[in-house]
Amino acid sequence: MRLELIFFRLMLVVGVASAVGFGSVWAYQTKQANDWGNVLQDIRDSISLAPTDRFLCSGADVNTPRCERYLRLEARFDEANQIQADARLSARKYGLLAIAVPLLVALLFYSLRWSVTGKLRPLRPS
Repeated sequence: MRLELIFFRLMLVVGVASAVGFGSVWAYQTKQANDWGNVLQDIRDSISLAPTDRFLCSGADVNTPRCERYLRLEARFDEANQIQADARLSARKYGLLAIAVPLLVALLFYSLRWSVTGKLRPLRPS
């Protein structure tokens, strides 16, 4: 078996494994971002039900149960917003890796093959 064919098969395995691996992490992070978007919408709905709480809690008396509830919702909203932003950033990163790594592996294989053998065409069975 030729060494060139072994490296070609290794390139295929690495390319497919990286596409599947990074692609599955991308799908999971995208789902997480969408789930946190739903949580954000629920919190937004809860906050919008009592629009006067924002104005009541900006005064001196913030120790009322109504203000405490509003401040807890606001803190949850900020936390969920940050988690969603992190999940979106992570999904973008893994999506790029799912595309770039197989392409870079193929480019590396064919550039090394060309520099060693002088052949540029794809492998053909002999």
